[in-house]
Amino acid sequence: MNYNMLEDRQLVENGIMPHVERFFRGEEVAIPPISYDTDLVDDLTGKAGGAVWVCSFGVPVPDARDGFEGVLFQFAVPEAADIQHKYEALIEEQRALQASLEARNRELEETVRVIAAQRDAIQAMSVPVIRVADGVLCLPIVGMIDDARASALLERLLEAIAAQQAAQVLLDITGVPALDARAAAQLVGAASAARLLGASCTLVGVSPALAQTLVELGVDLGGLDTAATLAEGLTRALAARRGAAQRSAAVAARAPERGERGAAHRPAALPPGEAPSRRR
Repeated sequence: MNYNMLEDRQLVENGIMPHVERFFRGEEVAIPPISYDTDLVDDLTGKAGGAVWVCSFGVPVPDARDGFEGVLFQFAVPEAADIQHKYEALIEEQRALQASLEARNRELEETVRVIAAQRDAIQAMSVPVIRVADGVLCLPIVGMIDDARASALLERLLEAIAAQQAAQVLLDITGVPALDARAAAQLVGAASAARLLGASCTLVGVSPALAQTLVELGVDLGGLDTAATLAEGLTRALAARRGAAQRSAAVAARAPERGERGAAHRPAALPPGEAPSRRR
């Protein structure tokens, strides 16, 4: 069998051809171990039967003609097949681990999505807006008011006012155990924003202890109407709605009457071509 190391495709594919070229230039080289198929060139290793791991060392030996002869030492690693199997097993294990991690990541993403949806639902339930009468809304608040909840409260309140054209809003804080200056300021801000949409807000459910706390903190409610109980606040809101309806009805009734009076005072129309007479 004729063998040319410089034409060995396996050496090229394993990337060790630069070492072989150095060897033929007379340099001593240590060629890294490679997996070599001895079925293709069994004369090289003296072994056939598949791929083995081969270690090679090239040593130049001077000759009598001031040249050199290259001596190549090669060692076949008998455990090559076992090493290859272990390597392939590690690769397969890595692939399985990667697939497991990807599946776990998908599960975590779905869990995060579900938690976010539940948080949104809980947040929506924590600041419900209830329509108690035509043009009257009630926003019962239970628990402490933090910044995130105050922001959600303001957003839902303004959306409900705009959607239902509400004129009266009852902010029920009966279920709020404590109200600090920051939370009170946030309620006042919500009432001011509602006023810009044409709705009047009444703070209901103010307990004596809560009122004392607000006074001690020096909280300015900014002219926000208050009521001791929800029933009292609802009575006021309904009365305000009735008064507004009565005023609207009175204005509508007077409109035709003003039109008739204006028509009675207008001068009669003259026939065509006749000039109006002057009074002396």
